[in-house]
Amino acid sequence: MDAQLSDDDMSAKFARMRLLAEEAEAEVISEEGTVRVVAGPSGQIKEIEVRLHALELSGAELGDVITETLKSAGRAADRTLAEEIGRLLGREVPPNPFNGGTEERG
Repeated sequence: MDAQLSDDDMSAKFARMRLLAEEAEAEVISEEGTVRVVAGPSGQIKEIEVRLHALELSGAELGDVITETLKSAGRAADRTLAEEIGRLLGREVPPNPFNGGTEERG
């Protein structure tokens, strides 16, 4: 009977982890306030907003700001998800286990 309870507990944890992954997100606003991004784990873009004063930037500058803000939001979502899953499992989980837990992604 204990094995069944353990299986049920594990199934519940997997279901909770799946829900956490679906709902995880982080909002980041660029340092200049020109770009706002809401991203999910692994850089999944949920929302991007380019604000009016972004038009003051050159195309290259705006591209750099968007790219950096996207990366920051993805990393923040990865960290948030890892912390939530870590609490659920009772152990530390790397922010992105599929890239070796490093902060940088290509």
